[in-house]
Amino acid sequence: MPVQQERILGKDTSLPLSTALNDNDGELELEHSIRDQEGKGKHQNYSLMTSWVACTSSAATLSNKLRYTSFFRVIPSNIYQAQALTKLIRHFNWDWIGVIRLDDDYGKDIYEQFMPHAEKERMCSEFHEVIPNYDNVKQRIKEVADIIRKSTATVVVLFLRIQQVEMLFEEMIKTNTSRIWIASNAWTMSRLLMKMKGINKLGDIIGTTFSTGKIPGFEDYLQNLRPGPGVRNDFIREYKQMRFNCSQQSQHMSPLACNVADPQEANDDYLLHAVDVTEAYSQRIAVYAVANAMKKLLQCNDTACSGNTSFMPYVLLHILRKVNFTLDKQTYNFNENGDFDDGYDIMMWKKNGDERISEVVGKFLIKTGDVEIYQYKIPWTNTTVPLSRCSKPCSPGTEKNINNISCCYSCSNCSEGCYSNEEDQDTYKQCPEVSWSLPGSRECQKWKIWFLEWSAAYSIVVMIGTVIAYMAFNPDRQCALRRIDKPFVIIGILTVIQALICIFCMIFDPVNC
Repeated sequence: MPVQQERILGKDTSLPLSTALNDNDGELELEHSIRDQEGKGKHQNYSLMTSWVACTSSAATLSNKLRYTSFFRVIPSNIYQAQALTKLIRHFNWDWIGVIRLDDDYGKDIYEQFMPHAEKERMCSEFHEVIPNYDNVKQRIKEVADIIRKSTATVVVLFLRIQQVEMLFEEMIKTNTSRIWIASNAWTMSRLLMKMKGINKLGDIIGTTFSTGKIPGFEDYLQNLRPGPGVRNDFIREYKQMRFNCSQQSQHMSPLACNVADPQEANDDYLLHAVDVTEAYSQRIAVYAVANAMKKLLQCNDTACSGNTSFMPYVLLHILRKVNFTLDKQTYNFNENGDFDDGYDIMMWKKNGDERISEVVGKFLIKTGDVEIYQYKIPWTNTTVPLSRCSKPCSPGTEKNINNISCCYSCSNCSEGCYSNEEDQDTYKQCPEVSWSLPGSRECQKWKIWFLEWSAAYSIVVMIGTVIAYMAFNPDRQCALRRIDKPFVIIGILTVIQALICIFCMIFDPVNC
C-alpha cells in the first residue's frame, strides 16, 4: 500500500468509517447493527455517520439501499452466488440434485435465490431438507444422512455453515457414502473440514468462493510475526506462547518449542499451512477501496494531502459510491447497490494425503453470467465426469416421454417420417419434403429412384414380351373392332399404343421420355 494511504488509514481513528471484517456467521448481527445505527440517525440527523465496508457478508437484503444506505461490500450479493452455483451444476449436465439448507436467515435467503435459477436451468430436486440451527440438530442430521444414502441423486447442495457440514460429513464418513458435494461460500474454504479424518471417503467437493488472490508480502509477514516497535499486540503474543512455549502442551505446539530461548522471537511457516492465506484478499480490497476514497476526498498526492480533514460524513459516502481503482491488474468499483460485481472463483477440493486442499478450477463472471471451467485442473474420482440424472439420456432417434417430474422421463423411438438428431430431444422433427425415415431414425433420407438399363436382363424380357403382345393384336381382332363404332375403335387403338410406349419409357428416366 502506498505510504500516504497507510498514513490516512492508520493515524486518524476518528474518521467516520468502519471496515466490517466479519464472516458469514455475523451477517445477522451486522444487519441489526446497521439497522440500529441508521435508525438512530433518523432522529439525530447523522444517519450517514458510519459507512460500513464488509468483506464476507453476502445476504441479498443488504443490497437494499433504502434500508442500508451506508452499507458497502467488496463481494457480490447472494443473488449472484445462487446463479453461479446453478451455472456450475448445469455445466456438468447435472439435473437431479438434493438440497440441504440451514433453518436461519442465511439458509433461507440463499435457498430462495437458488431455486428460481435451478428451475430456469431445468434442474429438479429429489429432496429438500432443513436442518435446525439449535434444537435436535444431531438427530435431524442423522435423519438427513439416511435420506442422502437412500437417494438416487449424486449431487447434493449444502447451504449450511461449517459446524453443520462437519456433523453431516461425520455421518457420511461412517458409511463411506460418496457424493458430489456442492459448497456455498459459507464453508468452501474451511480448513477445519479439509482436515477432517476420513474426508477422502466423501467423493468430490466443488463450490464457489469470493475472488481470491495472493497479497504481496503477506506470507513473509506470517513467517516473521512480531509487533512493530513500541506496539503491543496480544494476539501475536498469545500465538507465540501457544506455539513456542515448551511448558504449554498444545496440539499446535512446534517441535522446536523446547529449543528456543524466547518464544516471542521464534517463528516458522506453520501459519502458511494452517490457514488459507488467500482468504484475506477481500480485506485487502476493502482497505484499498477506503484508501482510494479518502485519497480523493483529501486531495492527496504521493507526498501530502491538501484537502480539508473536517468534512461531513455524507461527502465520504458519495465518494465511496463512485470510487474506481485498479489493484493487481483488476479494476474494482461499487455498483448502484453498493456491491462488487467481479464474480466468484470455482474451487475444488483435491486430495493431499489424508487431507484436502482447495484449488481454483474456474471462474464465474457476473458480466457474462456464465462459468468458465478449467477442465484440465479437475481430477474426478473416477477420472470421468460423474452423472446425476433422474433418467438416462435419450439417444438420437428417440424422444422424451416426460413423467410427473420434468427431469424424469422414458425414451421412445421416433415415428416413421420423423427424426431426432440430438441427445435428450424433447420432441421429434418431421422429415422435409422428398425425404423419408424409418422409425427410430437420426436423420431423413432423400427418395432414391432407380431406372432399368437397356442392357439389363429384365429390360430385355419386358421388351420381348411387349413385342409379342403387340403381335398378338391380330387382324381378326382388328376386323372385330371395325364392326364397332369408329370413335371407340380409334380410342382403343391409341390407348393400346400409349400403353406399349410407356412400357419402353419405364426402362429409363420417364421425365426425359
